[in-house]
Amino acid sequence: MPPHVTLYHIAIPLYLSYRILLANRLPISDCDEVYNYWEPLHYLLYQSGLQVWEYAHEYALRTYAYLMPLYGIARVYRVLIAERREWVLPALQLLAPHDEVVTEKLALFIMLRSTIALATGLAEIYWLSCLYTDTKLRGRVVLWTALLLLVNPGMTHSAGAFLPSSTWTAVSLVCFGLALQRKHLSFCMAAIVATLATGWPFGAAILVPIGVRVFMQLAQARGMLKALIFLVVTTTTIQAMVMMVDKQYYGVWTSPTFNIFQYNAGSGSDSLYGVEPISYYIKNILVNANLAGVFGAPAIVVSYFTQRRDWNVWLMLLSMWVWVAMTFSRPHKEERFLFPLYPLLCLGATLTLDAACNAAGRLIGAFSRRKELSGRTRMLCHAMVWIPAVMLSLARTAALTKYYTAPLHLYAALARQDIDATGSQDELLVCTCGEWYRFPSSFFLPDHVQLGFLPSSFKGQLPQPFSEFGSLSQSHMVLQPFNDRNLEETSRYVSLDKCEWIVDLQPGSDCIPQSSTIIARAPFLDASKTSTLHRVLHVPYWHEIAATQGQVHFFDYVLARRRMNDLPEQ
Repeated sequence: MPPHVTLYHIAIPLYLSYRILLANRLPISDCDEVYNYWEPLHYLLYQSGLQVWEYAHEYALRTYAYLMPLYGIARVYRVLIAERREWVLPALQLLAPHDEVVTEKLALFIMLRSTIALATGLAEIYWLSCLYTDTKLRGRVVLWTALLLLVNPGMTHSAGAFLPSSTWTAVSLVCFGLALQRKHLSFCMAAIVATLATGWPFGAAILVPIGVRVFMQLAQARGMLKALIFLVVTTTTIQAMVMMVDKQYYGVWTSPTFNIFQYNAGSGSDSLYGVEPISYYIKNILVNANLAGVFGAPAIVVSYFTQRRDWNVWLMLLSMWVWVAMTFSRPHKEERFLFPLYPLLCLGATLTLDAACNAAGRLIGAFSRRKELSGRTRMLCHAMVWIPAVMLSLARTAALTKYYTAPLHLYAALARQDIDATGSQDELLVCTCGEWYRFPSSFFLPDHVQLGFLPSSFKGQLPQPFSEFGSLSQSHMVLQPFNDRNLEETSRYVSLDKCEWIVDLQPGSDCIPQSSTIIARAPFLDASKTSTLHRVLHVPYWHEIAATQGQVHFFDYVLARRRMNDLPEQ
């Protein structure tokens, strides 16, 4: 426990509050989070949602076990919302990213994202506490690491995301802390559960360097044979539990963990989606980590010479480069794959700067009586670098919340539409063309409303609604075919005359008929016409000046009602 107990206890609620607030105010930037995780969860809760091919019976690339913890929590929250609606919904309005009415489904979504952010925040605090109490790092290094980590836009995005890479980010921090405290059995248990239950075994790579050390220490303490028996028994037990869950939903004994590993190892399967050059990752690190990315990269070399008394710290930084070697070498690149790097970059950055301050102190000491820099001077040295970095991070976060959250506003605006006034007894459709990948999930849609897809320039495979059979083999009788090559399936499209509402960008939309009535709109940044600096950062006064000078441009993200008896624009 740090010596300043009062300050410590004040800092924790503030840290967690920041995580929870931003989790619900940032855009959902990855459509895989929506279609691979939020939509199946919505199906489990409400028996409706969109299914992607990874959940098809014949492929079974996603494990339902990963959904189970949040599914259980969601069922408890639904009871709470139903019984305490009068105070739960107004309270959640404070967290909502929009001014729209918070429906029960949207309230549940906000509570679930808040729960994910809370869990991630607690994992961060545990890791930071272990760095302070169980390493030889100076207090100022941990303090600045905490501040950089808190405001890091990439980590802020990861904290509230329902993605295996986000889960692995939190799990890796817990495992690092357990390793520092020499809780070897708990480390192994957490690593095995995360590897098998997330359905994304690749995350285990970040634990390999420190994991080898943990296993050797465990074998030394308990004997190699006992250590191996423990690992085998634990792995077998967890795998059996995961397969039992998937047996219930797929109807056959299968291992999605093995299936996804086999699929990614297949020829060309890693080149079907999101193929980018290495510069894509470098740009993302510079945007989301700024100076921490620059100072954090060489930390593995610096710490080798400065942390010889504490090899666990060096092994954590080695984990960063193991992750870089694995992710940078693959053709399929996604921003979410960088999430586990951000905590280690923040730690490495502060270590590098602290080593630079020490070197500067020794250099100054060669020409003066003072042999090293004072504590205040070192703190000033850190502040001169990290305060600008913090301001850049906050400006990046502000840009994300101001420029790219229009989809959250527009779909939430459906909550105030009078669904009963349509007179239809069937499911109503809100349709979209090229903006399908910004759909924030069915939690934003009223009851009896589903998302429909209109043809667009995208020619890949789109989701389709879950059938009553879910991922069971009987779903083949009612669903259109899936494929694992991202080939277009025209059966996914609906005709325009079946759409009650349409969501798209204006100007330039080919989907919205001229006779439609615009019932809601929100600004969405036009990145192609906005200068790089202004689409990356948002500084209030500077932004307004740039907008008047034509350096910042916006689309209108529009919710339109196709029929003629629409409500007037609000």
